[in-house]
Amino acid sequence: MTTVEAVSVGLLAADWILRLALAVRVIMRRIPVAVTLCWLLLLFLIPVVSWMLYAFVGEPRLGSRRAAKAATISETVEERAVLRWR
Repeated sequence: MTTVEAVSVGLLAADWILRLALAVRVIMRRIPVAVTLCWLLLLFLIPVVSWMLYAFVGEPRLGSRRAAKAATISETVEERAVLRWR
C-alpha cells in the first residue's frame, strides 16, 4: 500500500468515525424527531458542511450566568404576554 492509499484509507476511516460519533450524539440529545432526522440526513449526505454547521448551531451552549439571564428574560416576557392576553 502506498502512502497516498494509506492516507486515503485513514481519512475515510476518520470520516466514518466522526459521522457515527455525531449521529450517536444527535440521537442521544432528546430533541424532536424531525430535528434529529434532519441532522442525521445532513450528517450522512453532506458530511463536511454538516460538521461545521453542527459545530456552530447544533448545540447551543450558554454559560451559567447567560442561562440564568435567559431564563429571567423568558419568564418576564411570558408574564407580560399573559397579562396582555387576559
